Amino acid sequence: RLELDRASPRERRGGVGLSVERQRREFCAMAVYGFTSRRAIAGCLYGAIVTGCFYGFSMYSRALKKQFGLSQSQLDNVNTIPYAFGLLSPLFGKLSILLGPRLSILLGGLWCAAWQLVLFLLATRRLVLPSVAPSLSLVVASIFVYNGVQLVSAAVFSTPVVHFPRQRGQAASLVKSFVGLGATVVAQLYVLALGVPDDGPEALDCLLLWACTTLACALFGAACVPAAPDDPPREPVKVVPALFIALLVLGAFSTAVTLLPYGKVHDALVPVMLALALLPMPLALFARNDRAAVRQLSLQHDTPTRADGRPSEMVPPRPAAAAAAPTRTLEAESLSPLQMLRTLDAWLLWYVASVVIGGGTTLTTNFGQILSASGAEGSLTPTCVSLFGACNFLGRLTCMAPSNALVSRGLPRAYFAAIIAVSMLGAHLGFLLALALPAGGGAQSATLLASTSVAGLAFGSMWPHMVVLSSEHFGSRHLSANYMFLDGCSGGAGTLLLANVLPSFIYAAAADASHQCHGERCFGPTHIAIASLSLAAAGAALLLAFRNRPLYQRIASSRLEALLPGGAPE
Repeated sequence: RLELDRASPRERRGGVGLSVERQRREFCAMAVYGFTSRRAIAGCLYGAIVTGCFYGFSMYSRALKKQFGLSQSQLDNVNTIPYAFGLLSPLFGKLSILLGPRLSILLGGLWCAAWQLVLFLLATRRLVLPSVAPSLSLVVASIFVYNGVQLVSAAVFSTPVVHFPRQRGQAASLVKSFVGLGATVVAQLYVLALGVPDDGPEALDCLLLWACTTLACALFGAACVPAAPDDPPREPVKVVPALFIALLVLGAFSTAVTLLPYGKVHDALVPVMLALALLPMPLALFARNDRAAVRQLSLQHDTPTRADGRPSEMVPPRPAAAAAAPTRTLEAESLSPLQMLRTLDAWLLWYVASVVIGGGTTLTTNFGQILSASGAEGSLTPTCVSLFGACNFLGRLTCMAPSNALVSRGLPRAYFAAIIAVSMLGAHLGFLLALALPAGGGAQSATLLASTSVAGLAFGSMWPHMVVLSSEHFGSRHLSANYMFLDGCSGGAGTLLLANVLPSFIYAAAADASHQCHGERCFGPTHIAIASLSLAAAGAALLLAFRNRPLYQRIASSRLEALLPGGAPE
């Protein structure tokens, strides 16, 4: 505008004014381009932290067991029975569609925080129900917490796919990664404020910390997420790579902090980790767009726009042939939940997810008891919880890079799901090996930490793949309901059978009269069973890949054509 004011009348007549005005319009369009999608991914990132509250159970499980004299089976029920209500997840997916993402995150988060507060009051005996057994009241409160998690999950994990259709895999992995971050940050903040948790009642304050975290994240997510995407969606192309780098740095830093011995250095670095956890918020909202990329993406929209919403000469309309080109080549035909359930692919994916998720929740539910039975130091419990959360975070964040590399070569994404299952197999074999090593020794500690890392990476990598595989195999039209079936039903089956029934039965058979157990007989058979099931899950993933080779050949061809001049749009 300043250049235009300084131009002479002759220069203005010569076109300087038109050029400057066009530049101004391009700058305004670049500044606002994709801001709806920016708000969506920022709100979903922090809203996703709400869904990670069950991963911190081992922080206070020993205190809960001692406070009420619970058996191992009763203790496992508190963190695993709620997953049985994963069968209702498709209903929460439908409810999320009716309410929209904003209300879903707000109502689900408030519900979750309220029942976490009730759970804290019950656990600390500040709220006593005379006619109800403590074990039952704790389970019921946990079920209501999980219901809130389901409603939030339906919104935060499907919304990024809608706003970032071209980068759906990367966007889904970014949001999924923040679930693991929540458990890590809350665990480290607790250690910083109150010290290493043990079986004392102070460890139950972790529940109160989770309630405050849930409330804050739900309020921000609901305020930030837009009611609906742009039509057509406008993707700020630089935001996803920038967030990936920021979260990769955060994941590496949080892992390093987790492995540090507790002391002054550790305590000084925890606030830095918290500051890094807040960095994605301004980065997602205000990272600058690239002018050339915005112009290129704008060319692909049917209706060219400028900053004030009117047609702009900077964005010529898309050719009619391109506008009429098919837009569904990146996924299969959309199927409703009932239609999806009639396919073999749905049940193969369900089995793989059930085993991997069950293998991970077995650890998050029983870390305290597994380490105690193996004779490891008690201080390893918060370290393993935080390390699992950090690797869960890194797995969710980085898994789509190698997975997308397979797809770009026309190979099915399910091949990577087979690698995930093999990783979970290796992790449980590592825990089995640790039971045979000298108790409390350096070799045992290193083996436990390495196995925890591999399990966290495998567990975290499975979640984004459920979203993307569901979208590619069964379409995006019913994604919320389809994904919530896989999320809820596979999580419910895997957690109930592998994290509850199996270890509880084996532990009870080996425990003494005081419900305590020591030695490899406590969890050794559990690790062997999960390792065997993981091997079968790898075979199921390979079968899923074999059945869908033509689909991924079409996807690879479609993406290649989209890069060529005049090629079909994605």
